[in-house]
Amino acid sequence: MVVMCDLLQYLMPLQPELRLSTRHLDFFVGHICSAMPFEVCGFLGGVGGEVTCVFPVPNIAPEPACGFFMEPQTQWNVMRVLSELGLDMLAIYHSHPPCGSNELSSIDIANACYPEVLSLLIVPTASGKIAHLRAFSIDGLRVSEVSIVVWS
Repeated sequence: MVVMCDLLQYLMPLQPELRLSTRHLDFFVGHICSAMPFEVCGFLGGVGGEVTCVFPVPNIAPEPACGFFMEPQTQWNVMRVLSELGLDMLAIYHSHPPCGSNELSSIDIANACYPEVLSLLIVPTASGKIAHLRAFSIDGLRVSEVSIVVWS
Protein backbone atom coordinates (compact mmCIF):
# COMPACT_ATOMS: atom_id res chain seq x y z
CA MET A 1 0.00 0.00 0.00
CA VAL A 2 1.40 3.40 -0.99
CA VAL A 3 0.79 6.04 1.66
CA MET A 4 1.77 9.70 1.66
CA CYS A 5 1.84 10.86 5.27
CA ASP A 6 3.01 13.98 7.06
CA LEU A 7 4.25 12.96 10.48
CA LEU A 8 3.18 16.22 12.10
CA GLN A 9 -0.32 16.17 13.51
CA TYR A 10 -1.96 19.44 14.38
CA LEU A 11 -4.25 19.23 17.38
CA MET A 12 -6.99 21.76 16.79
CA PRO A 13 -10.76 21.71 17.13
CA LEU A 14 -12.77 20.55 14.14
CA GLN A 15 -13.05 23.32 11.60
CA PRO A 16 -15.68 23.98 8.94
CA GLU A 17 -12.91 23.60 6.37
CA LEU A 18 -10.47 21.06 5.02
CA ARG A 19 -6.78 22.00 5.24
CA LEU A 20 -4.21 20.34 3.00
CA SER A 21 -0.75 21.12 1.73
CA THR A 22 0.61 21.72 -1.74
CA ARG A 23 2.40 18.36 -1.31
CA HIS A 24 -1.02 16.71 -1.10
CA LEU A 25 -2.08 18.47 -4.30
CA ASP A 26 1.08 17.24 -6.02
CA PHE A 27 0.26 13.72 -4.84
CA PHE A 28 -3.28 13.98 -6.29
CA VAL A 29 -1.85 15.14 -9.64
CA GLY A 30 0.48 12.13 -9.73
CA HIS A 31 -2.28 9.72 -8.75
CA ILE A 32 -4.68 11.15 -11.35
CA CYS A 33 -2.05 11.16 -14.13
CA SER A 34 -1.12 7.54 -13.40
CA ALA A 35 -4.71 6.42 -13.96
CA MET A 36 -6.09 8.79 -16.62
CA PRO A 37 -8.65 8.61 -18.11
CA PHE A 38 -10.00 6.58 -15.20
CA GLU A 39 -11.28 7.97 -11.93
CA VAL A 40 -9.11 7.59 -8.82
CA CYS A 41 -10.19 7.37 -5.20
CA GLY A 42 -8.88 7.16 -1.66
CA PHE A 43 -8.98 8.52 1.85
CA LEU A 44 -7.62 11.60 3.60
CA GLY A 45 -6.66 11.13 7.23
CA GLY A 46 -5.73 13.71 9.83
CA VAL A 47 -6.76 15.57 12.93
CA GLY A 48 -9.05 18.56 13.37
CA GLY A 49 -9.61 19.16 9.67
CA GLU A 50 -5.85 19.12 8.92
CA VAL A 51 -4.89 16.45 6.37
CA THR A 52 -1.76 14.54 7.36
CA CYS A 53 -2.11 11.36 5.27
CA VAL A 54 -3.36 10.45 1.82
CA PHE A 55 -4.29 6.81 1.21
CA PRO A 56 -5.02 5.92 -2.43
CA VAL A 57 -7.35 2.95 -2.89
CA PRO A 58 -7.68 1.00 -6.15
CA ASN A 59 -10.79 1.82 -8.16
CA ILE A 60 -12.42 -1.48 -9.13
CA ALA A 61 -15.57 -0.01 -10.69
CA PRO A 62 -16.76 -1.97 -13.75
CA GLU A 63 -16.51 1.29 -15.74
CA PRO A 64 -13.71 3.24 -14.00
CA ALA A 65 -13.84 6.02 -16.60
CA CYS A 66 -17.22 7.11 -15.27
CA GLY A 67 -17.36 5.97 -11.65
CA PHE A 68 -15.47 4.63 -8.69
CA PHE A 69 -15.80 1.72 -6.30
CA MET A 70 -13.09 1.22 -3.71
CA GLU A 71 -11.42 -2.17 -3.50
CA PRO A 72 -12.91 -3.50 -0.22
CA GLN A 73 -9.83 -5.12 1.36
CA THR A 74 -7.68 -2.01 0.82
CA GLN A 75 -10.52 0.17 2.09
CA TRP A 76 -10.74 -1.93 5.25
CA ASN A 77 -6.95 -1.86 5.69
CA VAL A 78 -6.85 1.94 5.40
CA MET A 79 -9.65 2.33 7.95
CA ARG A 80 -7.74 0.04 10.34
CA VAL A 81 -4.48 2.01 9.84
CA LEU A 82 -6.28 5.31 10.47
CA SER A 83 -7.65 3.90 13.72
CA GLU A 84 -4.25 2.51 14.77
CA LEU A 85 -2.60 5.89 14.07
CA GLY A 86 -5.31 7.73 16.02
CA LEU A 87 -6.28 9.72 12.94
CA ASP A 88 -9.73 10.76 11.81
CA MET A 89 -11.07 9.82 8.40
CA LEU A 90 -11.46 13.40 7.16
CA ALA A 91 -12.51 12.81 3.57
CA ILE A 92 -13.05 10.31 0.83
CA TYR A 93 -11.59 11.67 -2.38
CA HIS A 94 -12.25 10.81 -5.97
CA SER A 95 -11.68 12.35 -9.36
CA HIS A 96 -13.96 12.87 -12.29
CA PRO A 97 -12.75 12.32 -15.84
CA PRO A 98 -10.55 15.04 -17.36
CA CYS A 99 -12.55 18.21 -18.01
CA GLY A 100 -15.61 16.53 -16.44
CA SER A 101 -18.23 17.97 -14.14
CA ASN A 102 -17.13 19.82 -11.02
CA GLU A 103 -20.36 18.78 -9.29
CA LEU A 104 -20.98 15.57 -7.38
CA SER A 105 -23.10 13.12 -9.33
CA SER A 106 -26.34 11.73 -7.94
CA ILE A 107 -24.46 8.43 -7.50
CA ASP A 108 -21.67 10.18 -5.55
CA ILE A 109 -24.31 11.62 -3.21
CA ALA A 110 -26.31 8.39 -2.89
CA ASN A 111 -23.18 6.37 -2.08
CA ALA A 112 -21.96 8.72 0.68
CA CYS A 113 -22.15 6.47 3.76
CA TYR A 114 -20.37 8.54 6.41
CA PRO A 115 -22.06 11.91 7.15
CA GLU A 116 -19.11 13.01 9.31
CA VAL A 117 -16.64 12.41 6.46
CA LEU A 118 -16.21 14.97 3.69
CA SER A 119 -16.27 14.15 -0.01
CA LEU A 120 -13.36 15.71 -1.91
CA LEU A 121 -13.85 16.01 -5.66
CA ILE A 122 -10.87 16.53 -7.96
CA VAL A 123 -11.41 17.34 -11.63
CA PRO A 124 -8.27 17.34 -13.79
CA THR A 125 -7.57 19.05 -17.07
CA ALA A 126 -6.70 16.89 -20.08
CA SER A 127 -3.01 17.40 -19.21
CA GLY A 128 -3.51 16.19 -15.61
CA LYS A 129 -3.42 19.50 -13.77
CA ILE A 130 -6.14 20.25 -11.23
CA ALA A 131 -8.97 22.25 -12.82
CA HIS A 132 -11.37 21.98 -9.87
CA LEU A 133 -10.93 20.95 -6.25
CA ARG A 134 -14.07 20.99 -4.11
CA ALA A 135 -15.06 19.53 -0.75
CA PHE A 136 -18.59 18.68 0.33
CA SER A 137 -20.41 17.58 3.45
CA ILE A 138 -23.12 15.07 2.57
CA ASP A 139 -25.85 14.10 5.02
CA GLY A 140 -28.56 12.16 3.27
CA LEU A 141 -29.54 14.30 0.30
CA ARG A 142 -28.32 17.52 1.95
CA VAL A 143 -25.06 18.61 0.30
CA SER A 144 -23.06 21.60 1.54
CA GLU A 145 -19.79 22.87 0.12
CA VAL A 146 -16.91 23.15 2.59
CA SER A 147 -13.96 25.51 2.24
CA ILE A 148 -10.56 24.11 1.32
CA VAL A 149 -7.43 25.82 2.60
CA VAL A 150 -4.20 24.93 0.80
CA TRP A 151 -0.91 25.73 2.53
CA SER A 152 2.73 25.38 1.48
